[in-house]
Amino acid sequence: MCERSLAAASAAPEPLAPEFAVYADTSHSPDPSPLAVLEQLLASHRRAVLIIDNCGSQLHNQLTARCKGSDRVSLLTIEYDIREDLPLETNVFQLEAASPELINKVIEQQFPHISEVNARTITAFADGNSRVAIALANTMDCNDSLAGLTDRELFNRLFWLGKEVQHELKIAAEACALVYSFDGEDLEGELAQLAVLTGEPVLALYRHVSELQTRGLAQRRGRWRAVLPHAIANTLAQQALEAIPYEFINQNLVLGQERLLRSFSRRLGYLHRSVKAVTIVREWLSPSGLLGDLASLSPLYIDVLANVAPVDPAAALEAIKRGVDGPRSAEVLAPSNISRARIVRLVRSIAYEKEFFDDCLSVLLAFAYAEPEDNKIDATRPLISSLFGVYLSGTHATTQQRVDWIRRAIKSDDIRTQAIGFDALATALKCDFFSSFYDFEFGARVRDYGAHPHGDALREWFETFIKLVAEFAGQGDLLAERARNLLAQNFRSLWTFAGMADALEDATVPLLDSGWERGWLAIRQTIRFDGDSLSADMLARLSQLEERARPKTLVGRVKAVVLNGHSADVDFADGESDSNGYDVAEQTARELGELVAVDDVAFATLLPLVVTNKQGRQAMFGAGLAIKTNSLRGCWAALVEAFESTPADQRNVQVLRGFLQTVFERDRAVFEQILDEAMERASLAQWVPVLLLSGPLDDRGCLRLLASMDNPAVPAWVFSYLSFGRATEPIESDRLAQLLQRLSIKPDGVGVAIDILYMYIHGNSNPLGGRLTDVARNLIANAPFDKNNHRLDHELARLIEKFLVGTDAESVARKVLPELAEALEKFTVSRHDLPETLAALFKVQPRIALDSMVGDGPDADDAYFRRRALAGGRRSSALASIPIEALLKWCREGPSDRWRHVAPLVPAFESSEEQGVPRWSKQVLALLEQSPLPIQVAELVADLIIPTSWSGSRAEIIRRRLPLLDHLAEVLGTDHIDEIARWRRNMMQIIEREAHRELIEYQARDE
Repeated sequence: MCERSLAAASAAPEPLAPEFAVYADTSHSPDPSPLAVLEQLLASHRRAVLIIDNCGSQLHNQLTARCKGSDRVSLLTIEYDIREDLPLETNVFQLEAASPELINKVIEQQFPHISEVNARTITAFADGNSRVAIALANTMDCNDSLAGLTDRELFNRLFWLGKEVQHELKIAAEACALVYSFDGEDLEGELAQLAVLTGEPVLALYRHVSELQTRGLAQRRGRWRAVLPHAIANTLAQQALEAIPYEFINQNLVLGQERLLRSFSRRLGYLHRSVKAVTIVREWLSPSGLLGDLASLSPLYIDVLANVAPVDPAAALEAIKRGVDGPRSAEVLAPSNISRARIVRLVRSIAYEKEFFDDCLSVLLAFAYAEPEDNKIDATRPLISSLFGVYLSGTHATTQQRVDWIRRAIKSDDIRTQAIGFDALATALKCDFFSSFYDFEFGARVRDYGAHPHGDALREWFETFIKLVAEFAGQGDLLAERARNLLAQNFRSLWTFAGMADALEDATVPLLDSGWERGWLAIRQTIRFDGDSLSADMLARLSQLEERARPKTLVGRVKAVVLNGHSADVDFADGESDSNGYDVAEQTARELGELVAVDDVAFATLLPLVVTNKQGRQAMFGAGLAIKTNSLRGCWAALVEAFESTPADQRNVQVLRGFLQTVFERDRAVFEQILDEAMERASLAQWVPVLLLSGPLDDRGCLRLLASMDNPAVPAWVFSYLSFGRATEPIESDRLAQLLQRLSIKPDGVGVAIDILYMYIHGNSNPLGGRLTDVARNLIANAPFDKNNHRLDHELARLIEKFLVGTDAESVARKVLPELAEALEKFTVSRHDLPETLAALFKVQPRIALDSMVGDGPDADDAYFRRRALAGGRRSSALASIPIEALLKWCREGPSDRWRHVAPLVPAFESSEEQGVPRWSKQVLALLEQSPLPIQVAELVADLIIPTSWSGSRAEIIRRRLPLLDHLAEVLGTDHIDEIARWRRNMMQIIEREAHRELIEYQARDE
């Protein structure tokens, strides 16, 4: 892409308006930098499209981070090689080779002296690469002819000087092409090592590189050079391997090298057709070679391994297998191995070829086994599953290969392998919304996104995997339920998107006799969401299947309605709107409980299921049981027995709670007896705080709560249920105070008590008694200062604002604030853990907060760190809500240093800075106006113009804030013109220094 194409109206049907385009090519080291230009565009609110050519990933990510919040500036970057992770906001489009017609047109326009015949020859040789075409055209004059020249002769012509090849230039190009990029400015560094390969002085190589740039065969990016395009560079590198002894290459590009080794290995990765390259890579990958011992490889050498693997995938896979199976396999497979993700992704790339598929999966399984089951970071299991998608699988393994592997995995005795097998089967059944986060390029090998069946092949794919899941679903073992659930999960998309009605009917009908509740729900869901778009025939078949799948037994109906989660698609009744579907489903669950209560067989069958820890409608089911049971005590005893027979970590108490709700309504005496007995029963004592909520919390219930709080076997977290559904609202404030005081004594009870009190006062306009206020203050005084507990921070701040107001609360503030100051000094917590709490304390108890957190001591040691924890700058300051008059009064009543202490801590800028020119905050202006020495305050706030943390260009941020100095000049008057001028000069120097640093960092990107 070039600049002139942007303005060519004929280039596209709706070309970009030239006035919107802002273009730069980083290979020309533009000044100002792209980041600086972007900052100017954002500041001016100008509609623009910033186009950056030869933009590396690091710069792209920086530009994206600054652009994503703007609706005025769009970003387009162009880069030869995209190998790194990109922001989610980035869409990647691959620019394919230009058409022969376009290349021919470029030659005709830019080189009118070249004949039509020669233009066609150049076009054919360039193979869609305009850079190659232009470089070759530049070697021709009016009388030259290319007729009859071979490709090699045409290639050599790129290095002509006069009428013959300039061999020194070509040799230099070959040596430089051996590496992906090199430092072209340091004559004693990489350039000198490459010069050894040419047999010429380094200065001669420097001149040759400059000539290559002139001819368009090399590109510059800051201090870095690269032979381009890659089609030329790869050919030159292959010739260099033939012409230069490997010992020379090894001495100068491999041994003891880091950046050059990585760069050389990247070039090798594109030379899989070179016999010499294959020989080198095989030697490296041999057991005694450079890359032979996987466990000993540093991240650098892992990168080298990944780079050269395309040259000989079989040898690379063998080297990885040796490491995985070797004596140090634990080190290789360990989740702590920082290179394991790179290795795993490399194995996935090798699995592209069907002959490597099974061996690659064996290696991947070893990595998966070494990971914790809940691992989410670079997890191997999803990577394995990705190889089984109908699209974007990254492999050409046959359908049968994949079926056979899944069947073996699911039939394995290892439950981890079974789980991975089901994950793979789920991926194979997926037929919509495809995406992938994996790489598909592999050196210069021709690659695509993997097998891409269509037509009959696509239908055969889904038929095959539907049959496979049906094969397991029809068995009578523990795997059958997983397979049946998997088929249900994919039913809708397979019927609607894949059009697999015949195969689904064949697979599902045999499951219906034994009951397929989730399948029935899936069929109903398909009718509900897709019925209007289906043909009459398809809808009729689906309705018939729904009728056959509908649970016929009471047990089946309970499984479908009660034990399938609140989101199960039975949340509506036929012929009724969806709006009351939840209520209808809840009522249905209650009615099913009533039916089960009088069906002994169904009751016995369902008991173990309704007390297990599954999300569903067990509470309503339990309420129904209690409505119709002939014996409340007998039914309760059976429920408790089933509950106790279930492992403790798998129990669900909701059916018991629902049962007790109805017991309370039917027989209050039995309700009280059951709760009294539960207090003494080990399996139920822990759950008494939950079971009590089956009825209103009266005095008797509160007494039970107090007794439970005294029971060390009942953990504090169970009482958090009291904060749900306004459960404590009926309780008098004095009684609640008693409960919270008792709860706060239990281990970890203070945080739970704070949560309950927060919910009690939320939206509660009733007056709060003095006893509750005292308890609230005691909770605040003993609140835990936890890291990353933002919920506690929010709740504690609201309690402070409610209960810590006034002089009678000062004693609590005097206890809390010094402890919080000490926690900040010792880095037990940071201001980011308790931002709302800090702000609330300064708001309601400003004088004590200022005494404790700011103080009068020198700005050193612990005081320095404590004060900086309060600092605002552009962020929300802990002092943001402090009453300004209270702040000024505190400063006036103490030593003069107080003005200097608080100046850098208040919010410096108004929030409107993001929308335009920044302004000083009202707190800063008040300090400037009231301070006896405003110049001291001004000097401190002026320092805040220079950010200590930032996004984008620091130089541009300072430049945008410079008008704040003009405002300071207005406030300070003419007496301090010299100081303002000095500050301005200092900031201009910082801007210049930062701009230079940013440019150097930008140029320092090596690849």
